[in-house]
Amino acid sequence: MLKKYDYDYVVIGSGAAGNTAAKIAAKMGVKTAIVESTTWGGKGFNGYDLPSRANLKLTHLYNEALKAKIGLAGASLRLNYHSLLEWQEKVVEKAGKNQVELEKLGVATLEGRAKFVKSHQLLVGEKTVSGRRFLLATGAQLNTSGISGVSETNYLTPVEAWSLPRLPKSVLIVGGGATGCELAQYFAELGVKTAIVELAGRLLPREDEEVGQVLENYFSKQLKIEVLTEVRATAISEDALGKRVTIMHDGRESVVRMDAVVLATGATPSLDLELEKVGVKIEKRGLKVNNMLQTTAKYIFAAGDVLGEESSAERAVYEGRLATYNALKRQRATAHYDGFIRVTNTFPQVASVGATEDDCIKRDIKFKKSLTALSRVPAAAINGFEVGFVKMLATKQGKLLGATIVAPEAELMIQEIAVAIRHNLSIVDLASTPCVKLAWSELIRRAAKKLA
Repeated sequence: MLKKYDYDYVVIGSGAAGNTAAKIAAKMGVKTAIVESTTWGGKGFNGYDLPSRANLKLTHLYNEALKAKIGLAGASLRLNYHSLLEWQEKVVEKAGKNQVELEKLGVATLEGRAKFVKSHQLLVGEKTVSGRRFLLATGAQLNTSGISGVSETNYLTPVEAWSLPRLPKSVLIVGGGATGCELAQYFAELGVKTAIVELAGRLLPREDEEVGQVLENYFSKQLKIEVLTEVRATAISEDALGKRVTIMHDGRESVVRMDAVVLATGATPSLDLELEKVGVKIEKRGLKVNNMLQTTAKYIFAAGDVLGEESSAERAVYEGRLATYNALKRQRATAHYDGFIRVTNTFPQVASVGATEDDCIKRDIKFKKSLTALSRVPAAAINGFEVGFVKMLATKQGKLLGATIVAPEAELMIQEIAVAIRHNLSIVDLASTPCVKLAWSELIRRAAKKLA
């Protein structure tokens, strides 16, 4: 006689990966439950991804209108911060929260912190549930290791920074990755005195050197952001005058004072599930999974930030889908990450796909490259903006390896390059694809033509 379980599929975490997985399972007719301990739809998606998109679009539009020199004038133009927060709430309410939608599909929504009790058995709050298959999609949490004083200081997380009841007069962003750069631009465009510190020698250290140079120059000159690279934040504290951040540069220690401090110091997988009780192994960066996203416990799969890799909402969706089909349909599909895009939603936007120049050098891949400035196309004159470029990498034989775009519509422009990389199109194929002459995408054809 077959052993019976409360559910055939239990998903832990309702963010991008978990939400996708639960919906697919429910539509397959599988008895499904999903567990959430904080925010339905995912704390990262609702607390950071959606607010950052909504708010940055409005604050940049406001700043562009203020600086416009042709055809626009308005001395009374001002931004209402509280209206901005209301708009953010509407966006999150409409696009983020998913509990009702899941329940309409027949998914049981269980609220509470989840911990494994034994094989196939989970404690959710005070209730024990059993499952035939599980998906771990619990996301990640802020990594504050290496900075003393965090437990005694009221610092801001990236999520909290988007919904402050009132703006500080000054803010220090610790961390110059994508999250830190987005937050720095947001505060600066709202008129807050802003500084950003980064341990590496440039902003966005995961991207190529030219990206960090362009963004630092734009931040410093256009937004008056103080950019401090090769600087380590070692401690934070506070007193009646505000926050104190101890920083180290070239072996010398100094103190920076600001009204607020945001820690954008990266994330670590949320794995407080007592996984040792069910034989799930954890590696240095995250969960140990095979290329089918199966953990060392064969009935448990994983997707999203818990894997400890560089992730995104779209990558998490892909992994949630793949893991679910492998778990429930017994498929043996393997994860294939070619063509996934990395986006930093600053202005100009930064979008990358495939290998960077640094990647090619580390892997000893022989390559040729082209770099085309925005000023080379009519769109630059039309939009009055020339800060940025399109960079492409290809093998000597014409295989497209990767691309980086710094431009106002980088995330849209790079889509065709992502298609080319995922489907093994050559640089000649890309160069011969027609582009709209007066659009930014004309840069793609020009950059590809240099390598064809």
